[in-house]
Amino acid sequence: GVQSFSPPPPVRTSLLAVRLATARSSPKSGGRALDVRARVRASATDAAGAGRRGGGGLLLSVLRLGVRSSLTVAVLAARFAGLTLGLWWAWLPVALYWALPVVEKAAATGNTPLAIAMMGGEALEQLVDMACTSVFLPVVGILYAILIGLTIDALWSQQRDLRSSFTVDCARSALLLPSLLRALAGSPLKAAALRLLRGHMLGLASMVDPAPSLAKRSRVAEGGAKASMLDLVRSDLAQLTAMLSEISPSALPAGGDAEALAFAAAESRELLVSSCERSSILRVRLPPVHWAILYGLALSLAYAFWIVATGPNPGSVSALNCGSPRIRFLFSGLVGAMSFGMKIVADLETPFNGQYRVRASDIASLPLLRVAVAQADAKLAEL
Repeated sequence: GVQSFSPPPPVRTSLLAVRLATARSSPKSGGRALDVRARVRASATDAAGAGRRGGGGLLLSVLRLGVRSSLTVAVLAARFAGLTLGLWWAWLPVALYWALPVVEKAAATGNTPLAIAMMGGEALEQLVDMACTSVFLPVVGILYAILIGLTIDALWSQQRDLRSSFTVDCARSALLLPSLLRALAGSPLKAAALRLLRGHMLGLASMVDPAPSLAKRSRVAEGGAKASMLDLVRSDLAQLTAMLSEISPSALPAGGDAEALAFAAAESRELLVSSCERSSILRVRLPPVHWAILYGLALSLAYAFWIVATGPNPGSVSALNCGSPRIRFLFSGLVGAMSFGMKIVADLETPFNGQYRVRASDIASLPLLRVAVAQADAKLAEL
């Protein structure tokens, strides 16, 4: 029979196989064969390592992205929580407007702890209602009004005095510049003294001026609320005072003015004393017991109003009294008035922060201080 002939399968060779075959067939290239084999193994090892590194790098990138996302969410949540807590005086009355009927329902029906605590006879409920209406509410209301009124008056007077002294300090610091220029004319210490005075003036302006150019200035060195005695000693004003005190009038160059030097040294000392006084005032805070009394009186007023609003016997009231919009508005207004008063006290306690703070528009000498800063910059550029 006729036998069919099938051609052999095509031989697929690669360049690497050809090189290996050539290396094996040549007797003089045994070392080359070993070298090629080593290179092949090294290439395979590098490829595997690159694959592992690529997988590990991708996993590491995913982990980094997850950590950054978590940190971003945590920071945003913290800022939102801080903003919400800072506006407690605004959302608390609104929240109580809607929560008051729910609280009364829990106190009037069911076996909740609040309902059990509110249970009592009708005679007892009438006695409590009469006591709250005729004695408790008037007395506690008068005590709260007197205490918070005296607190606001004292803090307001303190802020007014601080505003006045701060205005004077800004003007005196600006007027110190011409005397300093006359006193140290031709002196090698003129540039250093100008830098220190400029830093002090920028520190004063940064306490009330929100300009971006002054944002980097620390309030600590100029007698801020967080300033310590060591910060005041290291401040620009303290260094300028020490420098002027150590300069002898006889050591001034020919263009120097001894009288201007004496005036500048005296002014810097008085400014330093005023900075220490301002730091002491800004450090003062109301004692915790004062806040505890204010909050205790406010809570007592709110609770007494709720007792009166629910009626003499809340367990037997079919229609809940606190469901009335008029009662809810009155209760929210009472809580709102007390929370707004607390907000005023908290802002006045920190004169350079909050809504009731010392603003740049309140300081009449601030433009003069800005002009002095610009003049100091121009003189330093000339030097």
